[in-house]
Amino acid sequence: MYVSNLSRSLETTLEIVWPRRCADRIYNFDDIGIPRGESIDVGDAFHRNFSRFLKDQWVPKEYLSTCIALGLVIDDLGVEHYESEGTVASENLAGQCDLHGLDRLGRHWVFEIKTTQGDYIFPPRPSEIIQMSLYASLLKVEDPIVACIRLNLKTRKIGVFVSRETQKLVQMASELIRDAA
Repeated sequence: MYVSNLSRSLETTLEIVWPRRCADRIYNFDDIGIPRGESIDVGDAFHRNFSRFLKDQWVPKEYLSTCIALGLVIDDLGVEHYESEGTVASENLAGQCDLHGLDRLGRHWVFEIKTTQGDYIFPPRPSEIIQMSLYASLLKVEDPIVACIRLNLKTRKIGVFVSRETQKLVQMASELIRDAA
Protein backbone atom coordinates (compact mmCIF):
# COMPACT_ATOMS: atom_id res chain seq x y z
CA MET A 1 0.00 0.00 0.00
CA TYR A 2 1.15 3.54 -0.69
CA VAL A 3 1.62 6.09 2.10
CA SER A 4 -0.53 8.64 0.29
CA ASN A 5 -3.42 6.16 -0.11
CA LEU A 6 -3.29 5.11 3.54
CA SER A 7 -3.15 8.77 4.62
CA ARG A 8 -6.22 9.70 2.60
CA SER A 9 -8.16 6.65 3.80
CA LEU A 10 -7.50 7.59 7.45
CA GLU A 11 -8.20 11.31 7.04
CA THR A 12 -11.85 11.07 8.11
CA THR A 13 -11.37 8.50 10.89
CA LEU A 14 -8.54 10.15 12.81
CA GLU A 15 -9.11 13.47 14.56
CA ILE A 16 -5.93 15.28 13.62
CA VAL A 17 -5.78 19.03 13.17
CA TRP A 18 -2.79 21.28 12.53
CA PRO A 19 -2.31 23.42 15.65
CA ARG A 20 -2.33 26.81 13.87
CA ARG A 21 -4.34 28.27 10.98
CA CYS A 22 -1.61 30.67 9.88
CA ALA A 23 1.70 29.77 8.30
CA ASP A 24 4.80 30.09 10.47
CA ARG A 25 6.54 31.84 7.60
CA ILE A 26 5.40 33.31 4.30
CA TYR A 27 7.74 34.13 1.44
CA ASN A 28 7.08 35.94 -1.83
CA PHE A 29 8.59 34.70 -5.06
CA ASP A 30 8.56 35.51 -8.75
CA ASP A 31 8.14 32.90 -11.42
CA ILE A 32 8.30 33.30 -15.14
CA GLY A 33 5.42 31.00 -15.85
CA ILE A 34 5.22 27.46 -14.55
CA PRO A 35 2.73 25.85 -16.94
CA ARG A 36 -0.73 25.71 -15.35
CA GLY A 37 -3.24 22.92 -15.72
CA GLU A 38 -4.64 20.12 -13.58
CA SER A 39 -3.30 20.49 -10.05
CA ILE A 40 -1.95 16.94 -9.85
CA ASP A 41 -0.05 17.35 -13.14
CA VAL A 42 1.34 20.75 -12.17
CA GLY A 43 2.46 19.38 -8.80
CA ASP A 44 4.10 16.29 -10.29
CA ALA A 45 5.99 18.37 -12.87
CA PHE A 46 7.19 20.79 -10.20
CA HIS A 47 8.35 17.94 -7.93
CA ARG A 48 10.35 16.35 -10.76
CA ASN A 49 12.02 19.65 -11.58
CA PHE A 50 12.67 20.62 -7.97
CA SER A 51 14.30 17.24 -7.36
CA ARG A 52 16.52 17.86 -10.41
CA PHE A 53 17.35 21.34 -9.10
CA LEU A 54 18.44 19.96 -5.72
CA LYS A 55 20.72 17.49 -7.52
CA ASP A 56 22.32 20.28 -9.60
CA GLN A 57 20.74 18.95 -12.77
CA TRP A 58 19.28 20.94 -15.65
CA VAL A 59 15.84 22.50 -15.00
CA PRO A 60 13.66 24.11 -17.71
CA LYS A 61 13.65 27.91 -17.46
CA GLU A 62 9.93 28.10 -16.61
CA TYR A 63 10.64 26.18 -13.35
CA LEU A 64 14.04 27.58 -12.44
CA SER A 65 13.10 30.75 -10.55
CA THR A 66 10.49 28.91 -8.47
CA CYS A 67 12.97 26.13 -7.69
CA ILE A 68 15.52 28.73 -6.61
CA ALA A 69 12.94 30.41 -4.37
CA LEU A 70 11.99 27.14 -2.69
CA GLY A 71 15.66 26.24 -2.30
CA LEU A 72 16.22 29.55 -0.52
CA VAL A 73 13.29 28.83 1.80
CA ILE A 74 14.78 25.47 2.76
CA ASP A 75 18.13 27.16 3.32
CA ASP A 76 16.42 29.83 5.47
CA LEU A 77 14.95 27.03 7.60
CA GLY A 78 18.51 25.83 8.20
CA VAL A 79 18.21 22.47 6.44
CA GLU A 80 21.52 21.64 4.85
CA HIS A 81 21.84 17.91 4.28
CA TYR A 82 18.78 16.48 2.56
CA GLU A 83 17.38 13.90 0.23
CA SER A 84 14.64 14.69 -2.25
CA GLU A 85 11.98 12.28 -3.53
CA GLY A 86 13.52 9.39 -1.61
CA THR A 87 11.63 6.11 -1.42
CA VAL A 88 10.75 4.98 2.09
CA ALA A 89 9.22 1.60 2.80
CA SER A 90 8.32 -1.16 5.20
CA GLU A 91 7.05 -4.63 4.32
CA ASN A 92 3.54 -3.41 3.41
CA LEU A 93 3.86 0.36 3.02
CA ALA A 94 5.88 2.55 0.66
CA GLY A 95 6.03 6.13 -0.51
CA GLN A 96 8.12 8.98 -1.86
CA CYS A 97 9.10 11.49 0.81
CA ASP A 98 9.24 14.92 -0.82
CA LEU A 99 12.23 16.06 1.21
CA HIS A 100 13.92 15.15 4.46
CA GLY A 101 17.22 16.06 5.99
CA LEU A 102 19.21 17.54 8.82
CA ASP A 103 19.45 21.16 9.87
CA ARG A 104 22.51 22.96 11.21
CA LEU A 105 21.74 21.74 14.73
CA GLY A 106 21.43 18.08 13.71
CA ARG A 107 17.62 17.94 13.94
CA HIS A 108 15.81 15.84 11.35
CA TRP A 109 13.17 17.54 9.19
CA VAL A 110 10.47 15.81 7.14
CA PHE A 111 8.80 17.94 4.45
CA GLU A 112 5.63 17.62 2.43
CA ILE A 113 5.62 20.07 -0.48
CA LYS A 114 2.28 20.95 -2.03
CA THR A 115 1.65 23.17 -5.01
CA THR A 116 -1.64 25.02 -5.12
CA GLN A 117 -3.33 27.34 -7.56
CA GLY A 118 -5.99 28.75 -5.24
CA ASP A 119 -6.39 32.09 -3.55
CA TYR A 120 -5.19 31.05 -0.09
CA ILE A 121 -2.48 29.15 1.73
CA PHE A 122 -4.23 26.62 3.95
CA PRO A 123 -2.65 24.66 6.82
CA PRO A 124 -1.94 20.96 6.31
CA ARG A 125 -4.98 18.73 5.97
CA PRO A 126 -5.28 15.67 8.21
CA SER A 127 -4.13 13.37 5.37
CA GLU A 128 -0.97 15.48 4.93
CA ILE A 129 -0.22 15.38 8.66
CA ILE A 130 -0.64 11.60 8.62
CA GLN A 131 1.53 11.38 5.51
CA MET A 132 4.41 13.34 7.08
CA SER A 133 4.11 11.25 10.25
CA LEU A 134 4.22 8.00 8.29
CA TYR A 135 7.31 9.17 6.40
CA ALA A 136 9.03 10.06 9.67
CA SER A 137 8.17 6.66 11.10
CA LEU A 138 9.36 4.82 7.98
CA LEU A 139 12.58 6.85 8.11
CA LYS A 140 12.89 5.77 11.78
CA VAL A 141 13.06 9.36 12.97
CA GLU A 142 11.70 9.53 16.51
CA ASP A 143 11.17 13.23 17.11
CA PRO A 144 11.43 15.07 13.78
CA ILE A 145 10.44 18.55 12.83
CA VAL A 146 7.71 18.25 10.21
CA ALA A 147 7.00 21.01 7.74
CA CYS A 148 4.35 21.37 5.12
CA ILE A 149 5.28 23.82 2.40
CA ARG A 150 2.48 25.32 0.31
CA LEU A 151 3.79 26.71 -2.94
CA ASN A 152 0.97 28.92 -4.23
CA LEU A 153 1.47 29.47 -7.94
CA LYS A 154 -1.40 31.93 -8.22
CA THR A 155 -0.43 34.33 -5.42
CA ARG A 156 3.31 33.64 -5.75
CA LYS A 157 3.67 32.96 -2.05
CA ILE A 158 5.27 30.10 -0.18
CA GLY A 159 3.68 29.27 3.17
CA VAL A 160 5.64 27.15 5.62
CA PHE A 161 3.84 25.32 8.42
CA VAL A 162 6.25 23.87 10.99
CA SER A 163 5.65 21.57 13.95
CA ARG A 164 8.31 20.56 16.43
CA GLU A 165 5.91 18.61 18.65
CA THR A 166 5.63 15.41 16.68
CA GLN A 167 6.38 12.59 19.09
CA LYS A 168 2.71 11.56 19.43
CA LEU A 169 2.19 11.75 15.67
CA VAL A 170 5.18 9.53 14.90
CA GLN A 171 4.09 7.07 17.59
CA MET A 172 0.60 6.95 16.02
CA ALA A 173 2.17 6.41 12.59
CA SER A 174 4.30 3.55 13.92
CA GLU A 175 1.18 1.88 15.23
CA LEU A 176 -0.57 2.36 11.87
CA ILE A 177 2.38 0.75 10.10
CA ARG A 178 2.29 -2.22 12.51
CA ASP A 179 -1.46 -2.58 11.97
CA ALA A 180 -1.00 -2.51 8.19
CA ALA A 181 1.39 -5.45 8.37
